[in-house]
Amino acid sequence: MEDWMPEETYAGDPGTYWSGVGGTTMETEDEWADRMWREMQEKRRQQAAAESRTFASAAAAARAREQQAATNAFRAVESERILQREKAKDAEWRRKASSGELFVEAARASLGPLEPAVAHAAYKASWERLMERLRTCPTGKPLQLGVQDVAWPLPEGHAYTKDALGDVLLHGVQGPADIKARLREELMRWHPDKFSARLGYHLDAAAAPAITQRVKEVSQALTALMTGNAPSARS
Repeated sequence: MEDWMPEETYAGDPGTYWSGVGGTTMETEDEWADRMWREMQEKRRQQAAAESRTFASAAAAARAREQQAATNAFRAVESERILQREKAKDAEWRRKASSGELFVEAARASLGPLEPAVAHAAYKASWERLMERLRTCPTGKPLQLGVQDVAWPLPEGHAYTKDALGDVLLHGVQGPADIKARLREELMRWHPDKFSARLGYHLDAAAAPAITQRVKEVSQALTALMTGNAPSARS
């Protein structure tokens, strides 16, 4: 350890303050000033480096927060989009369920060949049941009929072409007069205005558009059947 001279020994001579014990010079005034300057510069450098690291760390943290906020915003938007899509799918499913479209789609998925005799008997029986419900329905209480409740001429899933309709409706006819009588009866039954007058009040509101559309298809197929291309009597 350096042994510095007490103040009284250098008798006011600043140059002797940097002299060691025995008069040996340890550090001149200029050397001391240079050393102090270097130490100050090093200290400043270290402070600047520390501040730079702090700034870089804060900037990185800010970027991380921004990235996280952007990620959270994207996830929120994506979650809302998925939610709305699922709500739309659920609403569509409910619409199809209430209108009977699910019933139709299921029937089409398991569609088999059309059997005119079986289809004719089923149609006749279902129409009679529907008319019985109509007759016994209390006044002021509609039946709330869905697509599956209407006694359609063809099994679910089969397209209403004139050939398919003719095969079923004219099954078992006995001659030209029977053909005409049966087709007139069906035209009166499926003409959109006649159908609406008879059953429009009893249709479920959600199912009414789908039912009305199919009634038009039946009526159009019947009209096509009667305009010169009517099939011959079925056995």
